Amino acid sequence: MMNRTLLFSLLTIAGTAAVPAAVRAQDGAAVDMTGMGIYAMEDSVMEAAGRSVARRGPGAAAPARAVSPAAFAYRPSQEVRRRNVAGFVKKLTAANPQGAGEVRRLVEDPALFAKIDRALRGVGGRTDNAADAFASYWIAAWYAAHGRDDTPDAATFAAVRRQAAEALGAVPQLVGAGDAVKQQVAEANLVQAVLIAATMEGVGRDPAARGRIAAAVRKGARASGLDLDAIALTRNGFVPTRRTGAIDEPPGGAGAGGGPLLGAGALAAVAGGVLYYRNRARG
Repeated sequence: MMNRTLLFSLLTIAGTAAVPAAVRAQDGAAVDMTGMGIYAMEDSVMEAAGRSVARRGPGAAAPARAVSPAAFAYRPSQEVRRRNVAGFVKKLTAANPQGAGEVRRLVEDPALFAKIDRALRGVGGRTDNAADAFASYWIAAWYAAHGRDDTPDAATFAAVRRQAAEALGAVPQLVGAGDAVKQQVAEANLVQAVLIAATMEGVGRDPAARGRIAAAVRKGARASGLDLDAIALTRNGFVPTRRTGAIDEPPGGAGAGGGPLLGAGALAAVAGGVLYYRNRARG
């Protein structure tokens, strides 16, 4: 069995108590857990992510120049965060009125981003970097879409963050953007990742419920321009695949690794106030 997931790291942050009531009651069918439209450039970023993976297929041209994840680091502002959180809460609660209270408690937790940052640092990521944040969301969404509880190791996360930087670098509004813009993109993706993880935690191991969540995540991502069934996660990052739901793993798998792991349990403990890692060896 693989180590526990990036999704479980997110889950530990959110905690079951943070799962929206509408999700618990309807197995995720009421919530569009990705493609939520909580930041202005979401569709452009998702479409660019899909293109960045397609360019890795046989015969595809390489990008004109590599974009360093460091280009998307920013200096966070508490005032910008307050505006972001208010905007996220307004959009998320309007879309999910039944779970508004739970969503509000999760997203408005003043310690949320600090807890996520501690979890991300376990795989070499940071919350004050939009590429790291988008990589976290992208991995969480892919795992949820495939009903997986695997976790990437630091090398896999690093590969995806490089792809995330390439995707962000292809969005004109983000090229040379200031700190406030990068902070909005980063925090939106981190919130979405935690919500995905919390939703998965809320339904436990129920295969039917997980299937409905997977379908909702796929639908939302596709609506924003990213086909999660057209890509597979490897230690070299995402690669194109025609096999729906496939995971192309080199020996040892994308979830295996000797370093600290960011699992869905660590990002769900953040919202619940308990940050921990569940590193379960293969058995």
